[in-house]
Amino acid sequence: MPRNPAPAHDAAPEPAPEADATEYTGLHAWAQSTGVDLPEDEDGPEPVDPADAAARIERLWANAASPEDFPALREHRVEQDGVAAVIPEELRAAARAAADELRHGGRKPSRGRGRGRGRGRDQDKGPAASAADPMEAALDAIEDLLDALEIPEDACTFGENTLAFTVDEKTLAGYPPMPAGYGFKGGVARKALARALRLPISTSAVRDIDLLRLNGTSPEHGQELAEVYMTDDVIHGDAEVEEIVSPLDYLTTREFTVNEILFVDGVVRITPLGLLDTLGGVVRVTQAHLNKNRGRVHPVVGFKALRFAGTGRHEGNDVRIARFRLSYRPRAHPLAFFFALQLSRAFEADPAIAELYMGMARRRGFLEHVGLHEDTDASEAAKLLKERLPGYYLEFPGADAMPSESLVERGKMPVEKGKRKKKASRSKAKK
Repeated sequence: MPRNPAPAHDAAPEPAPEADATEYTGLHAWAQSTGVDLPEDEDGPEPVDPADAAARIERLWANAASPEDFPALREHRVEQDGVAAVIPEELRAAARAAADELRHGGRKPSRGRGRGRGRGRDQDKGPAASAADPMEAALDAIEDLLDALEIPEDACTFGENTLAFTVDEKTLAGYPPMPAGYGFKGGVARKALARALRLPISTSAVRDIDLLRLNGTSPEHGQELAEVYMTDDVIHGDAEVEEIVSPLDYLTTREFTVNEILFVDGVVRITPLGLLDTLGGVVRVTQAHLNKNRGRVHPVVGFKALRFAGTGRHEGNDVRIARFRLSYRPRAHPLAFFFALQLSRAFEADPAIAELYMGMARRRGFLEHVGLHEDTDASEAAKLLKERLPGYYLEFPGADAMPSESLVERGKMPVEKGKRKKKASRSKAKK
């Protein structure tokens, strides 16, 4: 007989050994065996019926307000003697000089830029003049600028590191109605300042309405106001009526000096540096933003600076960008997305602004960093970025359109401006 007979084909298989009581069989089973209580599972959000979501979006858009609904937020024109008004270049230069001095604490900027001197200071004293309070000198310069612009003395109130301009009731009626303690930031506030002082700046239509609420004001109206004025943000789940601790706290935490402004209860408040850069046509990143980013500028802010400057130049103003260093460190979104986002918003306003945006990015060497050739124009960039960023659903309205004729006529596109000069010189030679 063989030692190891083969098992019969009809023999039943041996039962598997029972699992050890201490063997890991799942988190909850293990916790039960060890006597450790686990927190109960939280109920997730209830699933939303697509039909209900669509109905909600339709309802929101039906009740939404657009900036075009309000006369004060539309494109406007400031005229002087029947022609479009401009801020005289000597006033812009004075504002820039005063802003540089205030920004650098009374010290001369390291890159050799000039600095202005406050009223009443002896220019022959040299170093002793730098000991003057930079804020006092800036306020003196602002008084001179407002006088030169023929702004009435009672139009401006000087406060603690802020300036206040009251909007008259007739003009106030053209803005979106707000409960007491609620107000505006961003484009609406900049537009309100320009209209209050009759300045030929921020003349373009406001792109969107951003709201804020003073600390201590009841938030009961917040959701309703957000749904009416910030509808797109509500639909995408990121709408918020910003609550501010105090006006000064808000003004000193912005990303640009020209955004150190708010418009609440019929009063526009702005910092002295914000007003000087507004009058001087300077887009400057704030020290608060630089402090948060180790001296560099976040891409969304850096590329927004180009769009702001492009918008100002499209309006016919000499707008400059103060030097900054862009941060290239890796982030959750690619650098090209931040660039494309501002290009998209430039196209929303006018394809000509998009071309200006591309030109400034080209001169600063940004195109290479976002994967674009330096000869790429705005329309080509829009197509390439849309292909490369399919998950971001970016839109570039009017990307196939040519730059607007008004921009070319004003000579704001350097290439066309050069061509016009050459033609003019040839015509003179023929004569």
